[in-house]
Parts: sequence; structure tokens; C-alpha cells
Amino acid sequence: MKHRHINIFVPLFFIVTIGIIIYFFINQHQFSNQASQTRQARVITPQSNTSKADNVGESVAERMAYEDLNMSKIALASDEQVVAIITQNLDTDPQDEQIIAYRKNSDTSQQIMVSYVDFDETAGIYKKVWEQATLATKPRTVRLLIKDLLGNRSNCIVLEGLNDSGEQTLTAFLIPSSGYDIKKIAELKVDGSIVIAETDRSQAYELGIASGVAYTISTFGRDTESSNLLDQIEVKYAYNPDSGSYERIGTARIPGSQIEQRQIRELLDGTAGKFEQFLNGLWYFTGSAGDTKQYIYFNPEKREIIFYEDKTQEVYRWQNSSPTRYGIYISSQNLSVTTLRRLIDISLESRDSISVRIFEDVQLKIGITGHWDGVYQKVAQTNTVNKDTRTVNSWVAAQYEGSSGSLSFDSSGTFEKTSQGKSVKGNYSFFLQDGIEILELRYPNTIASMTREVYKVERRQVSKGSIPQQILELTKVRLGVKGIENINEGTLQYTLIR
Repeated sequence: MKHRHINIFVPLFFIVTIGIIIYFFINQHQFSNQASQTRQARVITPQSNTSKADNVGESVAERMAYEDLNMSKIALASDEQVVAIITQNLDTDPQDEQIIAYRKNSDTSQQIMVSYVDFDETAGIYKKVWEQATLATKPRTVRLLIKDLLGNRSNCIVLEGLNDSGEQTLTAFLIPSSGYDIKKIAELKVDGSIVIAETDRSQAYELGIASGVAYTISTFGRDTESSNLLDQIEVKYAYNPDSGSYERIGTARIPGSQIEQRQIRELLDGTAGKFEQFLNGLWYFTGSAGDTKQYIYFNPEKREIIFYEDKTQEVYRWQNSSPTRYGIYISSQNLSVTTLRRLIDISLESRDSISVRIFEDVQLKIGITGHWDGVYQKVAQTNTVNKDTRTVNSWVAAQYEGSSGSLSFDSSGTFEKTSQGKSVKGNYSFFLQDGIEILELRYPNTIASMTREVYKVERRQVSKGSIPQQILELTKVRLGVKGIENINEGTLQYTLIR
């Protein structure tokens, strides 16, 4: 009986086993799809245009790196606003330290504060270990630096900027090799300008085997004993190791250019507006060497400053102007690389010349020289005999059609351009340049490949049967120091439809 039960069980076991194998074989494809779908669910595909991602990739990475360097490692009070930050390893530990310049929003006239932030290894967090007030009060004019002023490879905090009286200020602090006993070594202000004389140091200093010469600091203020408003007094300061601070070591009188005093008083009236209009136009560098020419173009209406040298053009957004005793102090930002800022100190030299000093406010470990510093002469505007006195409307309401697409203008100053099924919007302006009508199209920042286009405009009327038609011809050009330059990219033709 027992033997019979075993004989029945063995075939039954094999039948069930074979059935299970056949079931898995038949449903193998379904299981494979489920496993594949499970893996695919973990893949995240960005919902954006591939071409746009390629264009903005660099700018996103650049912005992230910039934000990492310029993000405070401590929480400030709710009424405190960051003005400038330097993130750098200033001692021997592996963690970076921060120098933070900030002010209180509740009081715009309050002095800019500087604090030192270090990592507390015991607590595992960053803490503010020192702070001190400076003489500057206008945040847009602030320039924060770490510099070896003394030539002994020590780190000095230098903060430059204007105060409420329009005076240029400089406050410097010496960071010790250990501890937080940070000492103030210079505190200067003048109704003029302040210059750190960065003399060349020896090769032994560069190799780290010898100390260098300490930099001197000079202030340039008005000579109150002179009737010429441009005559200046230079006061020179040098570091005294015994007192641990910069001390006055000498003065010198600097005669100014003899120009009309009435015009000086009108330009230097304590406001920025008149001096901005005086700057309006093209200026060339009088100290250019060889065939290389340098130009600066100031456009107060569009709030732009253009630096031009050897076919290279840099466009900066004119952010802020602060009047000084002898001119104006401008803060600007590069349109293409927003992490680059230039602080421009401009002083009046004569009726048609200015002195320019530029500070590059950029957190890069590269040598910044006074490449643009010097005296600039204004380019005289020549008057042609048959000068076109016609005017054009900057903004119009019109719609055009052409073989390449459509172009619509709105009276609010916006346009829409359609080509090959793609549409782009932006701002536009019609204007005259040397008697020639020009159209400028400005694109939003999301279009990384181009930010603006400039066209020469020609209008003509043709007859199609008994119906007259207005034709708009656009030829792409470039506006440079030589005027309007054709770049040979052909002409677009549009017909006005309404």
C-alpha cells in the first residue's frame, strides 16, 4: 500500500514541476518588461529644450560657483544685508574663512561693518569671531579686498568706498598669523581719491624666500589754498612697524589743468546727473601704445558703458553713480559675465579730458592691472554739411511679413520675430546714427547665443498693381568706433501688412 502511494506521488511531482516551468517560460517576456519598467522609473529626464540646456549649462555652473563663494556661512540678523563677501583660506587649517561686509537696512547712513567668520571645530559650525565698523556708508561703491600691504605675506582686509559726504574712504585691518586680535592699521578719508601704490616686489619675495616692500597709500584732495579748483594736495602714508599703523610721511602739491572755472563749478555741483551728461559719448585713451587703440563709450540714457580695444568689446550695465569732489564714482556689471563688476573712479582733467581709474571687483586668483587706467580725450563729433535732420520714432505699431518670416512691433517697445516656425520676443528701438536709420533688437537673457542685433534700415515704396506697398529692408551691421560697419550677412526684406 505504501509502495502504491509513492508510485502515484512521483509522477504527480514531475507534472507540477513541468507546469511551473512552462508557466514561467510563457510569462518571461512580461516579467522582463515589468523589471525594465521599474528600472526606467528611476531615470529623471529634464523637461527642457536640449539646445537651450547646452547654451545655459556654463552660465548655470558659473552662477552656482559664484553663489557658493558669495553665500554667507553664518545667519545674519533680519535687518542686516550683505554688501560683499570674500571666501578664502586665511590660516593654516583646511577650512575656508570668510570676510563679510554688511550693513543694516534700517539705517542707510550707518557705517558698513566688516566681520571675520571662522570654523569652530568643537561645535562643528561657522561663527563670527570679530567685527569692526569702517568709514564707508554707500554699499554700491564698496570694494572689499585681501591684500599683503606690508610685504611680509600677512593678510590685510581692505575696504574702500564712499561715505554720505561723497568722500572716498579706506579702512584696513591686519589679520594676525594666529588668533583673532585683528588690528586697524589705516583709516583714511578725503574729498578726492585714495590710491594704494602697489610697487613691484622682488623675485625673492615671489619665491617666498624674502620679504617685500610695504605699499604706501596716497590721498589726493583739493588744494584749498589755490584758486584753481583742480589743484590738488597729495598726502602720502607709510606703515610704521613701531606704532603698527600707517602714518603720514609727506605732502606734495599737484597743479591742475587751467580750464574755465565756471564750467568746472557747473559740472562739479555735487550731483551725478550733469557729469553723466558730460561723459556721454566716445573717449579714447591718450596713452595707447603702437596701433592698439582703447576707447570707452558712456551712454547714460541706456545705462551702458562699453570698453573697446582691438576689435574686442565689453559691455557693462551702468548700475550706480556717486558724485565726488572732482568727478563721479560709477559701479557697473558685465552684461555677459554677471560675476564681473567694475568700479570706475573718474576725475575731470580739462574741458575735454578725464582721468580714469578702474577697480576690477572679481573673485578670481589672477593678476588685475590698471590696464584701462589713464587720461582719456573726448572724440570730437564732426558735423557734415548735408547732415540729415530728420527724426524717427523709437517705437511704432506695425506688422511685417517676409520670405523669412514675420516681424511685429508694438508701441510699448516690444517686438516678436518669427522664423522657420520659431518665435522670439524682446525689446527694440529705432534711432538715427550719422543720419542713417538703425534698428536695435535686444533679446532676453535666456537666449545665450545672442543678446542683441543691429540692422541698417531702408524703407521704400513699390506698387503692386494699383496698390502701393511699403517695403522694409534690414541689413545686419555692427556699431563700432569707426561708425556703422557692414558684416556682409545679407538683407532681410519685409512687407508692411498693417
